[in-house]
Amino acid sequence: PDLFNYNSLGNENPHLHVHIVPRYKTKRISEGVTFEDLRFGKSPRPFENPAITEEVVLRIRDSIRNSLAELS
Repeated sequence: PDLFNYNSLGNENPHLHVHIVPRYKTKRISEGVTFEDLRFGKSPRPFENPAITEEVVLRIRDSIRNSLAELS
């Protein structure tokens, strides 16, 4: 990501609720899915999420996990 937006909430819940939203200036492609941040530089709401399958989510998760493991 080019930067992150952070929201920390807890007004209605007895626990911390955090949103970490990656922001991108340009299109990114991961696992064959194009992610485009059409609201870069503005509030990320409303969120525009591409329709992705659970399989793709898991492959992205595993890719991130493997990248982090390589750092240690």
